[in-house]
Amino acid sequence: MTAPFISNACDWRTASLVPSFSGGKDSTYLVLRLHELGIKMADIVYFDTGWEFPHMDAHIAQVEDIIKQKITRLIPRESFDFLFAQKVRARSTKYSFTGYGWPSASRRWCTGQKQRAIDAYTKALTWKGFALPVIQCIGYAADEPKRVEKHSKTRLSRFQGFEYPMMAWGVTEAQALEYCKERGLFWDGLYDIFDRVSCWCCPLGGISRAEKVYHHFPELWQRMLEMESWLPEQYRSYAGKHTVSDLDRRFSEENARRLRQSPQEAA
Repeated sequence: MTAPFISNACDWRTASLVPSFSGGKDSTYLVLRLHELGIKMADIVYFDTGWEFPHMDAHIAQVEDIIKQKITRLIPRESFDFLFAQKVRARSTKYSFTGYGWPSASRRWCTGQKQRAIDAYTKALTWKGFALPVIQCIGYAADEPKRVEKHSKTRLSRFQGFEYPMMAWGVTEAQALEYCKERGLFWDGLYDIFDRVSCWCCPLGGISRAEKVYHHFPELWQRMLEMESWLPEQYRSYAGKHTVSDLDRRFSEENARRLRQSPQEAA
């Protein structure tokens, strides 16, 4: 048996392979496929932001039951709620800001927290008796070459490395989702609503994703309104210039208009 995804000169049979597991379709495919190929995973690492969909705990338990291996759960040193609204950020002795606020495409502080935690954890494995090198396996699909190109520039210690098996295998996002469904993994319908099952409050999906949260998960939407209230008014922009409160009014008004329409007009 070969492991064609190993691109460097190391022997994959003696290296310690550590998949980074988000719980989404791609990383789930990666873990299941490695297991089915009989390739040993020295560890599997999941970073729990505290903002994951409630469905994720059951999904992780289901994956663990299939592969008969525990998934290591990392948590942030400071809660994401604290980082979001209370963390003091000082630019100088005169100017300071409280809270990172909603992430944006140019300021994905949440992703940074996750990557630093997982990188630090895998680095620690290099001196805990694990076979070297310790290779992080990342679940980027074959139709995400730009993500691979950007991520592969991350610097690591000499005893660490990155590999992207799905890219090497030519597996797309759609194929990964179908593979998971064939094995009975459905995320309790999350992928029937969303393209990605990242944090439920993530603003990077724009207004369309926010509307899906509003309609399908009203309790989480109320939580987002509460989170917004923790921020100073000038820092509440969520999707473009829109705040969560702006979107709440917009979605409510659209609902009211639909209700006023006759069945023929609605059709």
